[in-house]
Amino acid sequence: MYYTNHNSLNGQIMAMLDNQMSQFNLGVELLLAGVDPSGAHIHTVHNPGSTERLHDTIGYAAIGSGTIHALQSMIGFRHSAAAEYHETVFRVYASKRRAEVAPGVGHDTDMAVIAADGTHWLTSEELDQLSTIFEDFQSSTDETLRQKLSDFSLGDGTPIVAGARNGAHAASTDN
Repeated sequence: MYYTNHNSLNGQIMAMLDNQMSQFNLGVELLLAGVDPSGAHIHTVHNPGSTERLHDTIGYAAIGSGTIHALQSMIGFRHSAAAEYHETVFRVYASKRRAEVAPGVGHDTDMAVIAADGTHWLTSEELDQLSTIFEDFQSSTDETLRQKLSDFSLGDGTPIVAGARNGAHAASTDN
């Protein structure tokens, strides 16, 4: 109704309303994924009224309060659109789990794989399997890191002690 009567209303008022509506932030983000004859596609739409972003080149995207955690995780995996199917499923699951440290990201997980032949929602058994694989992966990674750090010391000879809580903080710069 608004757009059908648009031309009969005061032009300046309508321009102002259009501008205000396009700038209003609904606080909504949308992630769209699908498959067409040219392949798989991932789009995100962010508010207020920004254009959609296509993420096909890198092969992943994230939205919400855990975005930075999930994206950093996928970057850490060196994920690309050319990755194998099972690797992708694991990396997405692991990245979601890693994003759970962000405020507002819940622990419940639903996952679906969208393919040319349809959508497969992972069952609770499949999610449990991924959870076990993730926990094993995370603990073995943590253990490997602890072992390597046990031989590492700073330039002043101070050893790095795993689990030490001495109040030290670290920072880096691009200088």
